[in-house]
Amino acid sequence: MYALKIAIRFFRFRGCRNWPSATATVTALPLTTGGWGCPTVEIPYKYHIDGEPYTGLHEEPFLLANSLGEYIAQFTAGTSIVVRTSPSQREISTILENDQMGVG
Repeated sequence: MYALKIAIRFFRFRGCRNWPSATATVTALPLTTGGWGCPTVEIPYKYHIDGEPYTGLHEEPFLLANSLGEYIAQFTAGTSIVVRTSPSQREISTILENDQMGVG
């Protein structure tokens, strides 16, 4: 199921590296779920574009549960993060790991 989750994310967010970025705030502690046969971290966040509030929920699947801890530690409640937002649908957003270097 890990491969399926990765494939779904790839097609949903293809081209997102070219989307505009926005600063967001993690709104709660990340949750860990085991749905679809692989551990997944869910990160809730909020951001504003042109004064309009938006919320997002990033889902990051993992092949192995032992790699979750370090990832979760980056996203404590109140942490500033960078999200990429769809230029045509600002309510669609995602977190790219490479954007997080030096943020927080």
